[in-house]
Amino acid sequence: MTPGVENMSTPKRKTTALLPREALRASEAKYRKIIEASLDGIMIVDLGTKMFGDVNPAICRMFGYPAEEFLTLSLADILPQFVQAVVMDKFVSLPLGEVVLLPETACLRKDGTTFYADINAAKMRADGRECLCGQFRDIAERRRADEDVRESEKRYRTIVESIGDALFIHDVEGNILEVNDAACQLYGYAREELVGNNLRRFVLPGTEADAAERLKRLSKEGRLRFENISVRKDGTRVATDVFSKMVSREGRGIVHGFVRDISELKRAQEALRSSEARYRSLFDASSDGILCLDVESGKFTYANPAICRMLGYTLGEIVTLGMADIHTKESLPGIAERFAARARGETTQVRKTPCRRKDGTIFYSDVLATKVTLGGRECHWGQFRDISKRG
Repeated sequence: MTPGVENMSTPKRKTTALLPREALRASEAKYRKIIEASLDGIMIVDLGTKMFGDVNPAICRMFGYPAEEFLTLSLADILPQFVQAVVMDKFVSLPLGEVVLLPETACLRKDGTTFYADINAAKMRADGRECLCGQFRDIAERRRADEDVRESEKRYRTIVESIGDALFIHDVEGNILEVNDAACQLYGYAREELVGNNLRRFVLPGTEADAAERLKRLSKEGRLRFENISVRKDGTRVATDVFSKMVSREGRGIVHGFVRDISELKRAQEALRSSEARYRSLFDASSDGILCLDVESGKFTYANPAICRMLGYTLGEIVTLGMADIHTKESLPGIAERFAARARGETTQVRKTPCRRKDGTIFYSDVLATKVTLGGRECHWGQFRDISKRG
């Protein structure tokens, strides 16, 4: 070595690389931590002996066994007898390296209770032996949630089917998504004929524009009530009262439409109008004067043309008057007594009752009076026959 010159030989480099065995141990430790921290239960099964070779903490909690005891068990100990053959057949026939899913598989805890799990299983080779790696996910919460949904749907369906109104669930274009039995009965279609169809099927020819306008209003306002005439499958028409309301389902607008058959009501209303018209004709055409007095207010509420002519008042004037306005002062006590008789439900007739016209002149009439209830109010009904010309 030259004096004053440092040793230029390359120093030995300290290596940071791990030896293969150390790297393997580090990798094993890493994956062991991942497996032990997993919330899913994981087990290794020797397919030759059907005994467990390794388990993680989650699988021990799931089945209720400590790890030491678990490793003394076989697959038959954790599967109910009724699923053992199916599960084992799946596992044994599984090709090496492939994965199989056994959904909602019954499993048996140490205490004898059953729970359900989704099982992902893969066949592999370890230490020269065929093994199965099984990953168990307890689906008890999911099953409870599914059962709750089923129960809720069952209650909902029971309610929907028990209501007397027809129910149509449809989108904003009128496409029918669901109906109840009452809807099928009302329109004469089978359920499968309605679901997937459109509300246009029921539209009365010539009213298509009105139906489209109602759907637009419903989309804008969120709810709508209207009366309608629609067409059944057999072509007959039905009068309906419809209440529709927009709701949100899975982020889109859906309509719940309740349809009530009001055909009988319409017929009854029409019959009432016809009856009222007939009685109105008789009322107006009667040659006798007719007055109706509201007991509480003491005012006349109804009058026919004949009594208007007799008294010289218009109808508008008569409904502002009372008994004292059309009778003489002297005759009122006797008329009051007749009212008392009417209040007892008696029909009374008063002959030669003096009546005063608008112009102050007096004429005489025979009056037939009775007590009636009109519009929920107690009234006195009087029929006046002018006897002035009898002589």
